[in-house]
Parts: sequence; structure tokens; C-alpha cells
Amino acid sequence: MKSMSTTVNSGDAPAQQAGSADVNAVMGVREWVLILILSVIWGGSFFFVGVAVKEMTPLTIVLCRVGFASMILLAVVWFTGKKMPASAGVWGAFFVLGALNNLIPFSLIVWGRPISTAAWPRS
Repeated sequence: MKSMSTTVNSGDAPAQQAGSADVNAVMGVREWVLILILSVIWGGSFFFVGVAVKEMTPLTIVLCRVGFASMILLAVVWFTGKKMPASAGVWGAFFVLGALNNLIPFSLIVWGRPISTAAWPRS
């Protein structure tokens, strides 16, 4: 298998290896299986949103989706022995990022789901 590595050169200094991990130029079976798992999880969430939006409000769906993911991530932190941050500034940044990257986009996706269809662009 071919592999690629990157070098870092800061002006006059000789080029140095940027980390010890090589990047695979060819995807193997493991990478394809991981892509398949990711697509099932990612695509499955949109399928379940389509089903759930008929019975639940958009913000309830987003709360369930983000809450479930948070519990999984908390379990990963706990099982790996890592510590949660104690700084209020870090938690403030987490809440801002959570709103911008999860709450707002997921809410808009779920809110728009009932009114958008594959035939929607045709008038």
C-alpha cells in the first residue's frame, strides 16, 4: 500500500516529519466498513426524524437526539477515565458551540422536514 506523509518547514529550519502517523492513500476493507457504519447511523437519524416529526414537536426531537448523543459521549468519557472540565469558561464555550453546531441546525432541519419533499422544487 502506498502512504503519504506531510512535512513541516518553518523557514530556515530543515523539514521535519509532522507526526508519526502515515495517511493511507488507498482505502481498505476496514475503512469501507467504517464508512458504511457512519452512513447507516447518519442516514438513519434523518429517517427517524421523518417518522418522529409526525408525532413530536421539532424541539422535542432535537432534545432527544442531542440528549441521547450526550449520554453516549458522557459514557465514553467515564469509561476512558477522562475528566470533565471544571472551568465555567470552557462550559460557556461548550454551550455556544452546542447552540451553533447542534441546536440551531438540527432545529431548522427538523422544522423544515414536514414542508420539504423531493418534489418541492417543482412548481
